[in-house]
Amino acid sequence: MGGNAAKGPHLGRTSKVGDYKPNRFGIYDMHGNVMEWCEDWYDKDFYANSPKADPKGPETGVSRVVRGGSWNSYGWTCRASSRFSDDPTSRIRAIGFRVFAPGPSMK
Repeated sequence: MGGNAAKGPHLGRTSKVGDYKPNRFGIYDMHGNVMEWCEDWYDKDFYANSPKADPKGPETGVSRVVRGGSWNSYGWTCRASSRFSDDPTSRIRAIGFRVFAPGPSMK
């Protein structure tokens, strides 16, 4: 597993926002800093039978979805399709939130 992109340095910690160049969509810091908590409840089989466009996840559950990799993950997890679960009350320094502010064209 893994892409063909050049590997960056493994810092063993989080980094400041904007330390790296944006991806091809112009988005900064998408992968590798912290894993991202998602609103969806976790069900390991949900996506096999879900709608293809913007599936929302099950209505209830025990664990929440966590996506992407963090500074202490294997490189292959540093992508949006990496999906894990965790108890929503856990506190792990490698899991966080993506803060988002809509641009003028999204309002």
